[in-house]
Amino acid sequence: MRALALVLSSLILTQINAESIKIGYVNIDKIIENSSLYRNANDKLLKEFEPRKNELLMLYDKIHSLKGKIDLPNDIIDDLTYHSKIKTIKALENDFNKKSEIWQQELNQSQFNLLSEIELIINNAINNFATSQNYDLILYENGAFVGPKADISEEIIFLIENN
Repeated sequence: MRALALVLSSLILTQINAESIKIGYVNIDKIIENSSLYRNANDKLLKEFEPRKNELLMLYDKIHSLKGKIDLPNDIIDDLTYHSKIKTIKALENDFNKKSEIWQQELNQSQFNLLSEIELIINNAINNFATSQNYDLILYENGAFVGPKADISEEIIFLIENN
């Protein structure tokens, strides 16, 4: 933040006697939230992962159902059956846990890849916009203060949506 303030103050000081500089600010979160490109890609991604999610939910329900059907043993024969059922349930729980973890990791990685692609599209749109509109400086992320005149997020959204 300190470096940003130094850059801005040096730009302002050097430009006092020269032409004015054009500065804009982009709210990346706003662009992602309002981008149909991201929404559509994320919906497609979630649909891709939905069948495996449903399989996991069915496995979870099966485990829960098996647990509900277990009776405590009354004799030796029941004891063998009981331990066999417990062993089956534990194996299913381990399988469920492993598959859930893999599913979550793959979903997270896919969402990360999607955001990386969207970030590249946003950066290209910002560069094109800055060049075509003669901006000298465009800031992202954390701005100490951003007035409505400097916030060009809507223009970037428009540019992305109409490409």
